Amino acid sequence: MVYSDKDDAEYGNRIRQLFDEKSTDYDAYFFNIHHTFRFVNDLSNLRKILSIYTLANYSDGATYVVGYDEKKDKLVGIPFIAEYGTLYYNQNLLNQYNKEPPTTWEELFEIVNYIGDREKSKNNNNFIGYLGNLPPNSYTTIDTIQELVYSTRGDKDDLKMPDYTSDKSKEVLSNLKSFLDKGYSKKEDFRLTQEESIKKIKEGNVLFARVNNFNTNGDKNINFISLPGSKKDIKSSCVSGYNIGVPEYISEQRQKKISLVFDYILREEVQAYIVSEQHMYSSMKDLYKSSNSTEKSTTPYSSDINVCENVDCDFLYNLQFYDRPVNYYENYDEYVTEYNYYIDQYFFNDTMKLDEAFKSVDDLTRNYYVEPTSKHGILMIVILVIVAIIMITSYTLMYNSRFNVCFVFMNNTYWGVFLFGTIFILLYNIVSLGEMNQQKCNLRFILLSLGVPISFSPLLLRLIVLYPESNKISEHINRNFSNYLCCHVLFELLLCTLYLLAPFDVTNHLLYISDNRHNFQTCECKSTFNKILLVIDIFEKGLEIFIFAVMIFAEWNIKATKSDIVSITLAIIFDVIAFMIYAVFYFAEFTSRFSYYWVKCGPVLLFGLSNFILVYVWKFINSDKEKLEMKEAYITKKTNTDNMKNITRMSLINEARNCDSRSSGSDNFINKIIKCHYEGGGNGVVKSSKNSANASPDGSSCDVANKNTSPLKE
Repeated sequence: MVYSDKDDAEYGNRIRQLFDEKSTDYDAYFFNIHHTFRFVNDLSNLRKILSIYTLANYSDGATYVVGYDEKKDKLVGIPFIAEYGTLYYNQNLLNQYNKEPPTTWEELFEIVNYIGDREKSKNNNNFIGYLGNLPPNSYTTIDTIQELVYSTRGDKDDLKMPDYTSDKSKEVLSNLKSFLDKGYSKKEDFRLTQEESIKKIKEGNVLFARVNNFNTNGDKNINFISLPGSKKDIKSSCVSGYNIGVPEYISEQRQKKISLVFDYILREEVQAYIVSEQHMYSSMKDLYKSSNSTEKSTTPYSSDINVCENVDCDFLYNLQFYDRPVNYYENYDEYVTEYNYYIDQYFFNDTMKLDEAFKSVDDLTRNYYVEPTSKHGILMIVILVIVAIIMITSYTLMYNSRFNVCFVFMNNTYWGVFLFGTIFILLYNIVSLGEMNQQKCNLRFILLSLGVPISFSPLLLRLIVLYPESNKISEHINRNFSNYLCCHVLFELLLCTLYLLAPFDVTNHLLYISDNRHNFQTCECKSTFNKILLVIDIFEKGLEIFIFAVMIFAEWNIKATKSDIVSITLAIIFDVIAFMIYAVFYFAEFTSRFSYYWVKCGPVLLFGLSNFILVYVWKFINSDKEKLEMKEAYITKKTNTDNMKNITRMSLINEARNCDSRSSGSDNFINKIIKCHYEGGGNGVVKSSKNSANASPDGSSCDVANKNTSPLKE
């Protein structure tokens, strides 16, 4: 297979198009190793279709770093045509100056400086100290830079890429650029392609060159070693070339057939032939070990060809590959364009300093987020800590007789449920801090989806119980208050469980040169199943708000609970405002992680704080003793199940100005709501006469209360 970097972009786009179309024209694909991440979701897990012998032969080495997706635990490709980043050295020039091939970057820099100074003194204008292998608009440039950075790690077994902005990384790049500054190499030499570099090497004037391995045709003057590192036992090499993979969407029968082809071309015998006769490198690491040892191969397709007669097995077996840093660009070529731009600015245009260029390159492979230690994170944490302290303190005060009377609207248990739901809502803002992932996306939604009904269900159920006109629904809810509350929460839990069947997606917002910003991630609902559930969830919560509105309207003029009705009304108004803000910006495009954080968390913070302050803290402010007596008498009467059983419709009719007596049997629901709204008023005084036992504490005749139920009177 012949390929060129100039064609790989178009070739990758063609494969992307075939995958998007679910094309069944091909059973397998050769795809550029650099595109593995781009196609990982479209390729089958080869672990499920290849034989155990093939998988054993490709369980480590190059295959692991370019064909395996660690996050998905999925082997999507095996390098069939592999090229490794190596260091060419000119043995003749080294012998001339009594130098050995370098084992560290420090040695290499010393040798280049030493020989370069002497060659310059001889006026050897053809001398090239080092070919940097940084061609424009090429994947090779990324491989070269990543090899340099990877060679600065501290542990040879570490696959992870060191920090681009570390002192060691910047030092090795600075020394490399010094070859240009000192004239040991020219800028045009650093930008040569692989083919152009090979031509220069064969002319005999190049001392060192970073190149991919190539067919030397037996030329003994061309030698390769591993690229050196910061220490003698540390090496570095990238893997280039082509993986082979199978589309995930083709039939199982076709996958089984193509697996037989894969097992054949990947077996030891075929790979040995490729190395010895075709002068290409195999990604089967044990091929070099078994061919250079007395141990026999354990595979059923053993080879009699000794590949070590044609290649340096010790060199190939001990290559140290790196795990490519994940880039989040769907189109890898866009990433290449961005990456190469910053490298060019530093090495060839001198428009960027090393710190600035490397910081920009590092940004391309890094996702930023709102850190808890940032000023935005600290502000949010401080707000929530203060609220938490107030919540704990206020809930403790509820058990004090002085303040307990302020909370007669519900008992302490249900106020605890309300606070628990509010905490759930506010925790959304804490979970949104730090690096975003799918688990956090799901958790954020669960906290919000559960927090709202947990905090509001007790209030809604209480308003239904306190509905002015006696009815079976209110009475049944009153007798089974906890059961209704639990059922509502369980329904929300069911919805959350269904959401997890199709989890939220993490969407990458990527850095481009013109944007002047950082990469960051957001949570998106892309699944059709989740969107349907979301519509159901919104409809259900909208229905709850409608019931709230009906109950508030019906009970608006009941003086005993007036303050509670007003506080709940204001809280719902703020909640609707918060929801509208959240919804308006839901589909907005964000260019900053901070703006995204506050647009998402600001409305949630408003939602939680407005509920807490207007519904709960409000109770401490509204402490008028006479009004509290009136409220307690009214609520005690309405929630006392024994009294409700004894109060018959006839006894209610006999009471003056009873709202039931004013409504005819033909009245529909809307008329009853309107009548109770307008007939719920009065002076709000509990009569002290003997007949006051059946008087309404709000001065109206919609219901009856007994003044002796109030401990305040006692």
